[in-house]
Amino acid sequence: MSLASLPASRALFPTPRTSLVGRASEVAAARDLLVGDNVPLLTLTGPGGVGKTRLALAVAHDVAEAFADGGAFVDLSPIRDPDLVLSAIAQALGIVETDARSIQAGVAAFLRPRQVLLVLDNFEQVLPAAPTVAELLAACPAVQLLVTSRAALRVFGEQEFPVPPLILPDPTRLPSLAELAQTATVTLFLQRARAVNPGFALTEANAAAVAEVCRRLDGLPLAIELAAARAKVLSPRALLTLLNRRLQVLTGGSRDAPARQRTLRDAIAWSYDQLSAAEQALFRSLAVFVGGCTLEAAEAVCGPQGSGGRGQGSADRAPSPCPLTPDPSILDGIAALVDNSLLRQESGPDGEMRFSMLETIREFALERLELSGQDTESRTRHAAYFLALAESVEPHLMMPGQESWLARLAAEHDNLRAALGWLERAGKAEAMLRLTSALSLFWFVRSHFDEGRGWLERALALGGEAPVALRAKALVRAGYLAIDQGDARRGEALIAQGLALWRDIGDREQVAASLYILGNALQSQGRYDEAQTRTEEALALYDGLADGAVTTVRFACNSLASLGRLAYARGEYARAEEYVAEALARQRSIGDDWAAGSTIFDFGRLLGRLAQLRGDLVEAAARYRETLSHAHSHGDPWLTARALVGVADVVLAKGRPERAARVLGAVAALDERVGGASFPADRDHQGGIIAAARVALGEGKFAAAWSAGRALPSEQAVAEALVLIEHVGSESEVEPAPAQPAALSAAPFGLSQREREVLALLIRRDTAPEIAGQLCISVRTVERHVESIYRKLGVNSRREAAAVALRCGLA
Repeated sequence: MSLASLPASRALFPTPRTSLVGRASEVAAARDLLVGDNVPLLTLTGPGGVGKTRLALAVAHDVAEAFADGGAFVDLSPIRDPDLVLSAIAQALGIVETDARSIQAGVAAFLRPRQVLLVLDNFEQVLPAAPTVAELLAACPAVQLLVTSRAALRVFGEQEFPVPPLILPDPTRLPSLAELAQTATVTLFLQRARAVNPGFALTEANAAAVAEVCRRLDGLPLAIELAAARAKVLSPRALLTLLNRRLQVLTGGSRDAPARQRTLRDAIAWSYDQLSAAEQALFRSLAVFVGGCTLEAAEAVCGPQGSGGRGQGSADRAPSPCPLTPDPSILDGIAALVDNSLLRQESGPDGEMRFSMLETIREFALERLELSGQDTESRTRHAAYFLALAESVEPHLMMPGQESWLARLAAEHDNLRAALGWLERAGKAEAMLRLTSALSLFWFVRSHFDEGRGWLERALALGGEAPVALRAKALVRAGYLAIDQGDARRGEALIAQGLALWRDIGDREQVAASLYILGNALQSQGRYDEAQTRTEEALALYDGLADGAVTTVRFACNSLASLGRLAYARGEYARAEEYVAEALARQRSIGDDWAAGSTIFDFGRLLGRLAQLRGDLVEAAARYRETLSHAHSHGDPWLTARALVGVADVVLAKGRPERAARVLGAVAALDERVGGASFPADRDHQGGIIAAARVALGEGKFAAAWSAGRALPSEQAVAEALVLIEHVGSESEVEPAPAQPAALSAAPFGLSQREREVLALLIRRDTAPEIAGQLCISVRTVERHVESIYRKLGVNSRREAAAVALRCGLA
């Protein structure tokens, strides 16, 4: 083989015809690994269409000057035989075979004295060649490889670099046109749309549709480019309506593009075809999961028949990493799908690993599942697993440790919705009633009133045979959610139906519970005398049970607290405090500290209001602060809003109407989600504060402060409110500057630039994996940065960090 110097024409990497969008941080990170850390083999991994090749070329051009003997680009997409990889490398290097030496020895001899960067593109279909490539690297110490592959090579010295999708528009708010246009996915969409339709522009009329198109396409560059090509004939709104069939719509790529990149389906099929038959079957069945799954759930739903029982029964234990010995076939199959970039892995809220698909990939998997004829079986097993999970978790939602169980259901909320939808379509009335009833407490605590009530009423309307007690439970739970949604009359009617069934059955405890809930429905309508009668009847029934059970005493105390709320509404403030005090005394007498704490938190706003009426602003602020911290940390937006109203009241009383109006604006944003105050006394209290702040400020200033508060993320609004009332009445009382979500300042805590970036995302409530993905660093690196931030700020939690950042102008 010729050992001539690397020809200059071969030392150049192909020059892309379009600019790279939204990858500056990834290019910088890859450059640091190749040049700074001298990584011998850097593999860019990710699903088809994520832009691995385009990123690799950008990196190669960026680092080319660091390689004295240049480099070469090796396109492996036409090759299927792993034995031909070295020949492709030799051809790209311009090596001419002139003697009898093996191709491997010849390429190694050519490269050994040279400092060269080789870019090997599309390695996934020749993975068996990985050991040969590793041997080549070992023989050539100055050579480095930059590889693109949907699966890692898994050889010594390899550094994986998962290529994430492009940054998506914020799903919680629509930013300004200028800000939206700078979001990577939108920038790419606009560039490609203008290439086929020069007059295309981002406007107020189409901005929301463009943002949603980008979100629906998971930030995959190929998908966005194919969608943007449709801008020649479709408006963004019209395109959005067609994305329910995105694989049919996203076709027609450039004629000179590789075949696998001309349609989105082809791009995904390229990876699917590399799987074994068993891996393909697992991939298809995993498509029934929405929002991902745990390994345990995958075993139950996708494993051999009969394995599901183990996974379902395991829902009785506390949420924690699965201690069971996993099914090797499922474990190995999932590992293969992760390796081929068809599944993503991330840490769940309890630290347990979860596996999910991009929705674009999931649509392909669902197509294949339906074609396989296994769709009904997979969805039936999926619904059975999540029914068992919900029923196992339900008893824990009114006990100490409820937070971890609520978090478990929250992590599976999309799967639970999918299970409900399947049961409804299949006409499984009893199973649907069981699942909706089991989830009702979760929906109530997390303020999903409208959704929960909707599912319960649809289950009740489905017809079919179901136990009377099950229908009674569903009726009462639906009524309770209707009340908290603000539809008291409908709630009253549903509860009355359930109450009648419980009376027929003769279940005194459930009759008492129904009467208590009915009393709340009547109270929310201002029918205080009727509410008093029903609630006192409930209390008498609970007291009459006299079984001493913690749950019985707990619900009796709920009735007492409800009577306290009634007394407050009537202006009987001393009596209101007596009722709440009696409830606390009863709970503490049986050692039910958890329920006593819940009563203090849940009725802290009532106690705070009573303290304020006595003129004790310090006590009032303490009560509101307790309630606000508890409600926000437990993910209860309804109680969070009610506590914020109390904060606004204290702030107004301290002579800060502008700050009060800002807090009230944040309450208004929350109330749009959860329906607002349920009881007339609460609504009157909130209305009075709004009116007083408006009078104190004048309409213009009030409107400005209100609008600023409405625009705050809830995390930021809570952090500001906690600072506002932290030192009420003391010399250290502080007035926080309104938080600006712009740049961070390092002083006086000595935060590094990277720590400031992590802190900004931390305040936004991004998870460690999300932060790692955005900053292109490892999760462990994020955790180290968070530890350093907490140490420098002198805090122990995300909430405390947010509060310090806001108080000290760091955010």
